[in-house]
Amino acid sequence: MFNIVTAATVGIGVSALYVALFAAMLVAALLLVPGDLLSHPADVDDQIKLAWLAASIATLGGALGAAVESRESVREAAYTYQPDTELTATDDPPEPGDSQDMAQK
Repeated sequence: MFNIVTAATVGIGVSALYVALFAAMLVAALLLVPGDLLSHPADVDDQIKLAWLAASIATLGGALGAAVESRESVREAAYTYQPDTELTATDDPPEPGDSQDMAQK
């Protein structure tokens, strides 16, 4: 059951992000690609095909980029607690005798 739910969640997430990427590429194609760029006047069908191609290539590139990551780096990024450093950082230098000074010695 856990694996099915995980696979469904990942599938829904990837699908939703693909649709969002496709929409962004379609808007970019409609705004940035002139209609007379091709050997024939480009209509909306050509713009949709261009957006589909760009979204598919970007998704494939992201998948290939994720595939080169090591299992340890993915696990560390996903499961390591990393508190917000801006909230815990102080401008004051550490006092002599603090545990940080002892660790450096």
